Amino acid sequence: MGRKRGTAPSGAAVPSKCHILRLPPELLRMIFASFSSSFCAPWLASAARVCKAFQAAVEPVLYRDVELRSCAQTKLFCRALLSRSDRPVAVRRLELDVDKGASIKGPLKRAFKALLSLTHLHFSVGDPSLFALLCDVPFRLRGFVVGGEQYPPNLEAVLRRHPTIEYLRLEFTIDRFKLPLPKLKSPDILPNLRGLSVVTDDMPLMVIQHSYPVQYLSIGIAEPEDVRHALKLFGSSLITLNISRYLDESSTRPYCWATSILRKAHLPKLQHLQIIDNCDRDNDDLPPIDVKNMQVPNMHEVCPELKTFAWGAASPLLPYLYQRVKGREERLLEVFARAVFESSPTLERMGVFFHSFGLTFNGEHGDLFVRDEDKSVRSVQSAILHLEDWFGVHNGARLWFSD
Repeated sequence: MGRKRGTAPSGAAVPSKCHILRLPPELLRMIFASFSSSFCAPWLASAARVCKAFQAAVEPVLYRDVELRSCAQTKLFCRALLSRSDRPVAVRRLELDVDKGASIKGPLKRAFKALLSLTHLHFSVGDPSLFALLCDVPFRLRGFVVGGEQYPPNLEAVLRRHPTIEYLRLEFTIDRFKLPLPKLKSPDILPNLRGLSVVTDDMPLMVIQHSYPVQYLSIGIAEPEDVRHALKLFGSSLITLNISRYLDESSTRPYCWATSILRKAHLPKLQHLQIIDNCDRDNDDLPPIDVKNMQVPNMHEVCPELKTFAWGAASPLLPYLYQRVKGREERLLEVFARAVFESSPTLERMGVFFHSFGLTFNGEHGDLFVRDEDKSVRSVQSAILHLEDWFGVHNGARLWFSD
């Protein structure tokens, strides 16, 4: 007799075939959503052409986060977007970064009119006239990263159209020595702004002239005047402050100390502070620092709520900070840490690592200082500083990634 269908030779049951198309559409979409990384976009595009079921499951994932790096790519996207009525509603984030842009004005205008669900936009274009398109759109932004070689004269009008913005990053290229500087000063814009990021190496912070309700501030490659201006404008509302500054041979000895930026400041709500020093390790000869020029203001008055402090100290400062103080057993870094903790009773932890230039990473190696339950300060050398864990939930940039 022949073997019964569906049984193995031993008589054990053989499970029936389970085809992926038999899965519920919701589960199929969840599977493809796990491949939503931009690296998977070409694969997802291929999967969408397999069959109608795959197309229906893949396209909401494929169109949710879109990155466009050229005018030709932008034109193709706009044409594909408008060819099906269900595609525009899937787009939640759009990143457009092109050198010029005059040729995409028409296609982009038509595409913007259809994007009802867009909440996060990275808009960096060489043609400033494209910003006018954002003044008449159906969507309202929550996250806005904006930049270009020219500052658009109608930027305030664009921001007024989007009062829902919670996170704003400005990446324009503006010569700080070319006067007059443009001004962002209207008090009736950005009522819900919480996170602000400015790359001050390209755009001086003095462009912003109104104290918007910023809680999370990040300024990159800042000049001393940028820092002073930021603390004057936003000091009363700041919870997290992230400053990246540049040190060179012209930097004074007091300014080489991270806490020097807090002198004469009042930050009543500040809880998390990160200061990253940048320098040319091979060419910058920083002045020597010691106890005499150490700058530690009365932290209890300056920032009475401070909990976390991280300092990415310029690498040329390493030999000075690790040198033992004359007449003491402590290193200069330990003397500095003790002074910071003594003047800041709410401080829970402080990390110091050495930095030259570029990005910082989660897991930097450095010295960790923590306040124990008995209020004593304990130091751990060669510790791993998990900066993302320290500042992750207190970082304004997270507003860019949140839905």
